[in-house]
Amino acid sequence: MPTVRAPFNDPDYSYPPPLSGSGQYISPIRYLDLDALSPDTRLAPDFRLGEIAESWKGQHAVVQPHAIESLQNLRDDVGALTVTSGYRSPGYNASIGGASSSRHMYGDGFDLAPLATTLPNLSDRCGRHGAGYTEIYETHVHCDWRDDALDDPFYPQNRSMQRWAQLPERSAVLERDGDQLWAPSEGWDEGEPLRIWTALGPDGEVLQTTTGRSYTPPAGATEVTVEIGGVLRLRLAL
Repeated sequence: MPTVRAPFNDPDYSYPPPLSGSGQYISPIRYLDLDALSPDTRLAPDFRLGEIAESWKGQHAVVQPHAIESLQNLRDDVGALTVTSGYRSPGYNASIGGASSSRHMYGDGFDLAPLATTLPNLSDRCGRHGAGYTEIYETHVHCDWRDDALDDPFYPQNRSMQRWAQLPERSAVLERDGDQLWAPSEGWDEGEPLRIWTALGPDGEVLQTTTGRSYTPPAGATEVTVEIGGVLRLRLAL
């Protein structure tokens, strides 16, 4: 597909300085002009342009081919997916409270809702298909390929900057209110993270696994663990 030069003097396309000085977070130099392309344009057998980039989130968009290829491979593996968020211009991303260096702005980050598998399994399969980072929310999985080489012509190819960048900061605590447990957590920019609670018996056997914002362990449980967003893991001896 034809690309155009980066829009100049447009505040919606004011990219932040590269995160941690990483070359993976440089500003794009070329974009797709969504007003000049049909949203029905096929990017892969199961994905159209309009599913990945929408003009009301930015007329100009970055859609990296390697990420679309990985997305199609993921779709072949786990079945039907809904892309709930793809490319976002920096201006649109800021307007919805997105992370200041969100991979949605770089054309290799997607929010995905599975139609034929579970959220945890989708996150796991994202990683198996090369994703550099995943997070599990209550309604979707964020999956991005932040560590892969950036694609021409959207990015310059003569870069000498480091590729590593700091990961997002997340925090959580495990609190008890009578028989009920809570795991308040901060640092998530796309909604409430999914919490997976597991109750263990005296010999380490699994008594129960469930999801929810709070949890009441069953009788006989001696320990509870909670996984938050697929990123954090806390435990509490009862």
